[in-house]
Amino acid sequence: HHKFTAHDVGALLAAGVWEVVVYETIHVAIMPTGDEVLDFTLRPEPGKGQVVESNSQVLAALAKDAGCTVSRVPPVPDKLDELSQGFESLLDSDAHVVVICAGSSAGSKDFTRTIIEKHGQVLIHGIQAMPGKPSLLGVAKGKLVVGAPGYPVSAVVCFEELVKPLLAWLGRDQERKPLQIEAMLTRRSPSKLGLEEFLRLSVGKVGDKYVATPLSRGAGNITSLSRAQAVTRIPADREGVEQG
Repeated sequence: HHKFTAHDVGALLAAGVWEVVVYETIHVAIMPTGDEVLDFTLRPEPGKGQVVESNSQVLAALAKDAGCTVSRVPPVPDKLDELSQGFESLLDSDAHVVVICAGSSAGSKDFTRTIIEKHGQVLIHGIQAMPGKPSLLGVAKGKLVVGAPGYPVSAVVCFEELVKPLLAWLGRDQERKPLQIEAMLTRRSPSKLGLEEFLRLSVGKVGDKYVATPLSRGAGNITSLSRAQAVTRIPADREGVEQG
């Protein structure tokens, strides 16, 4: 399970080793869905009730950071037959992991579970986390299948907490753990009992201590991700974290 460095390549060639057996790089295929999502590659101007599709690119960047290769198909409308056909084509591709980005904001036409069960098995649907509660994991045709929630922050929590460890395991790689620091909260942050909350923070150093300010908690607020320097977990058995 050793990852080749530049020096390893030189050492192998110097020793006359021309070929080695390696694990494949994990390939992740992403399928955005939803009637109201517009393909960003067309540079659209959203009308009322429409949104430019971006979750696929956020998840693609996270997958690349995890050492994977990534492909994406254009958004698929919320029609069961088209979703099923699109999903089946990805199952027949060379992808190891297939991610379905849910597009229906209200969830009334979320067919993700239906199409996964048609082609395989749902293992997990719903986790005790906020954001990210609707996350779904399954298997189909020997591939890991992920149902990522439609809200951006929920989709990121799904990927960071569930998918990244599995990608490392599939690729026989070491999961890259983030740096951990101790910081003092600038204000009280109440939380819902029964759900582990992933709270985004803006962090700065004051004197010899780090201070952290909680950011907006909306699952659809992508700027809470772009502005954050850190995240903290509020356990499911606590009603929040006090200031200080």
